[in-house]
Amino acid sequence: MKETVWEQSLNDHRNSRQDNIMEAALQLFLEKDITQITMKEIGARAGISRVTLYKYYNSLHEIAFDVHCKVLSELHRNHLQQIDKGGDGAHKLQLYFASFAEILHTNPDIFRFTAFFDLLFREYHPAPEQEAKYKELLKKGQLLMTSILEEGARDGSMRSDLSIPMTAEMIQFSLMNMAQKIAIRGKMLKMMRGTEPDAVMAELFGMIKEYTAPRD
Repeated sequence: MKETVWEQSLNDHRNSRQDNIMEAALQLFLEKDITQITMKEIGARAGISRVTLYKYYNSLHEIAFDVHCKVLSELHRNHLQQIDKGGDGAHKLQLYFASFAEILHTNPDIFRFTAFFDLLFREYHPAPEQEAKYKELLKKGQLLMTSILEEGARDGSMRSDLSIPMTAEMIQFSLMNMAQKIAIRGKMLKMMRGTEPDAVMAELFGMIKEYTAPRD
């Protein structure tokens, strides 16, 4: 059955409010210890009452999980937009790196949040709907990197003997782990060792590029 104008308006309003809640929660998660944040604080930051907030979420954990999924979705969308401009597989991998570096440089808070989330929610068991959404996002990320490596192996711009699923996993894990560390400790790295965080990330990109390059 086709959705009525009123139903569409209601859904748009609900989605907009849910986005506001997640944005307010993300701000608070980055400002203070997540274990000290209350539902009341999130509601106040989002401009709604605690009663209204509970119409959307039952707990702080549910909100944090949805924020995490939103962050992963935005990362994936940005990567897709960048690699669409690419030529062969190796070029698309370079564009993927560039997308990653740009986000880390302009919005490191995204990676700070994912690091905090991974640490604090290791044993959290989400609702089935949230878990399905999360697994689907992880699958999309894995398929994107796998498709880049497969294309590179086919067109000759990358090694043909790569263990593609394992290499895709290694690349994604390495990039995310390094980005999280730089987002959290990048300033200290520069102050204590005189090392530019961007240079560290570029070195990792170079190592991956060399590893995936064709063998003579």
